[in-house]
Order: sequence, then C-alpha cells, then structure tokens
Amino acid sequence: MIINFLRLIFGFVEFEAKGGFPERFLNLCTVNGITLWQVQNDGVKVKACTPIKAYKNIKKSARNSGMKVKIIRKHGFPFFIKNNRARVGVLVGLLFVICSLALSTCMLWNIEVTGNTKIKSEVLMESLNNNGVRIGVFKSKLDTIAIENKLLDEYKDLSWVSINIFGTKAVLEVKENSEKPEMADDITPMNIVAKKDGQIVLVEGHKGANAVKEGDVVVKGDLLISGVTINADGSEKTIHATGKVFAKTLTNVYGECEAEKKENVLKSSGNKYYLYALGGEIPLFFKCKGEKLYKGENLLKSTSGELPFGVKWECIGEFQKSEINFTENQSGLLALFNCVKEKREKFKGECEILQISYTKNFLDNKTQIKCKVSAKEDIAEQKEIFVE
Repeated sequence: MIINFLRLIFGFVEFEAKGGFPERFLNLCTVNGITLWQVQNDGVKVKACTPIKAYKNIKKSARNSGMKVKIIRKHGFPFFIKNNRARVGVLVGLLFVICSLALSTCMLWNIEVTGNTKIKSEVLMESLNNNGVRIGVFKSKLDTIAIENKLLDEYKDLSWVSINIFGTKAVLEVKENSEKPEMADDITPMNIVAKKDGQIVLVEGHKGANAVKEGDVVVKGDLLISGVTINADGSEKTIHATGKVFAKTLTNVYGECEAEKKENVLKSSGNKYYLYALGGEIPLFFKCKGEKLYKGENLLKSTSGELPFGVKWECIGEFQKSEINFTENQSGLLALFNCVKEKREKFKGECEILQISYTKNFLDNKTQIKCKVSAKEDIAEQKEIFVE
C-alpha cells in the first residue's frame, strides 16, 4: 500500500510495446535497471507500468528489440498538477484548507469548567488563561500537571483539580472543599437580654429561667431569660440559656435626599467591535473614548459547541458631571426610598411590621423623612455570664 502511494506521488505511466520481440524487450529492461510491474505479455505485445524517469530510458531497449512503445495512460500527482495549471488557485486553496484542518486538530478550540459552585467559572477561566490554557494554544505545549498544582496553590477552596483534553476541547474539573458546619455553643453560660426597648408579647424559653412575662415593659439590656438556675438544695447553677422573646417595639428610621445633586450623566455611547479568532482579537475601530459599560460576543457554533471564531463587542459610554434638580415630590420619593433601605437594615430576623407612619419636612434644600415603625419582633440577644 505504501509503495502504491509513493508511485502516485512521484507519478508513473501505463504503456504498450509491440512490433518486435517481446521477450528480448523485457530482458533488456531488466538489464538496464528499468522497473516494470503489472506486466502482460501475450507474445505479440507487452503492457506494463513504469516510473516516469524509467520510461524516458525505455526507448533504447525498445529500439534494440524492434518494439514500438506508446503511452496508454498517465497516473499520479505530477500529471494532475500539469493538467490543472489553470486552476492553481483552487489547488493552493485546497492545500491551505487541508493544512489548516490538520493544524487545528493540534490546538484547543473550546474550554469548559465543571464542578464549581463557590468559585465563579469566569475566575477559573481567567486563571487558566494566565497559565497558558487558552483557545488557539497548541496542546503539546501544555503541562497540565504543573497547571493543576498552580490552581490548587492559588485557590484554597479547591481540594482536587484535573485538566482533561478531549480532541480540541479542554475540560477543567474541580472539587471544592465542603464547608464544616458551625458547632453550636451550648456550654458557655449565657443570659438572654433585650436588644431594644419594647413591651413583651410572647416568651418562648427553651432553657433557663424566664425573668419577664407577657405585658412587661423592658428597655435595652434588661434580663429576659436567666442562665442562672436554682438547684433543689438551694445552690446556683449557670447554664447556656436559649429561647425567643417577642415584643412590640417602636423604632424611628430616617431618610433624606438633597434637592440639588451633581451626578455623572451619560453624554454619549457607542460600540467597539473586534474580529475574534483562536483567542486573538483584531480591533475593527480606530479610536473610541469612554468607559466600558458591558460587553458581548457572537461566536460561530457547531454541533459540539461554540467555535473560536466570531465577533465581540464592547458598549462604551462617555460621562460628564451634571447638576440634577429634583422637585419636592421627587426628592420626597427618593428620601422615602432611602428610609425603606434603612428599615430593611434595622429589622432583620423574625419580625412582623404592625404599623408605619411618617412625616416629611423640607429643610436646608433637603427633603427629610421620619418613619415610626411599630413591629412585633424577637428582641432576644445572648450575653455571656462571667463567673468570678
């Protein structure tokens, strides 16, 4: 098979010789070192195949044996090139495509990250890129073991890393450390005290001695559930008190907004386009001023996923400082919005809002909102008991 392939590469001819002494012709070819194959001799004429160079020397053997030779057919790449000289551009293009396909199989065309939950895929992809694993790189240049060790050193949340290459695709498989559950401290002696003022609505004591009852009024820091209990013999014992104490509370929250503010206002915007191929970007613009707002891409796709060819773009915007004047109603709404934000920060945990009332004042070029929030919330807070 290899010999036949080489014969096609260098070219050979199929010829016919007749009119003399066939046996003498074949003997002279052997003596003169002319290679023949697929020889057919019927005693009158000879058919055979021989290389191009050998055929140029075969006429002497034919003349000495009284034979006349004639080419029946030409085979091989040299004759194909000669017959298609007018289509040289097609041939060059075909060779370029074949070489490109052969070269592309040696490169990475796609990169994927799997197994991550805490660490973002974009962060791991950036680390891979910094360590040489990028689209368009030759697979033979990658030292996957060294890159895996670098990723383990860089990210302490990773317990296992593996880079596997399947054809033109690299897959980064990671395993993250499982978080250890926080151990509840139920040994340290604790009291439960009030974290804000209020009127007791409900006491749910789990461990410890209740120090208040429904209807009692308490202030911040008052004892709600005691971590000191009395034994049967009259001695005292400190424990880790637990429980919930719900109280009706009244909280003031504030918000304000200036009527005149200086803000960055979008002056103009535009897009910057890049031609993307095998990890490289060719800009399709000259100069564009502004800050990057967001970016996007449109890549070619195949049945196996996205190909490393396409167009990327960035939306940019130019900002300038501008003075914004709010009407009284507008500044009032913004002040109320800020008030709601503060309310969300102050009321965390188990809480039920019962009633909200607010007042609005316009003073010193500012709109001020004061909200009174009545709520039913858990005011229990643990405080350690220090025993001397």
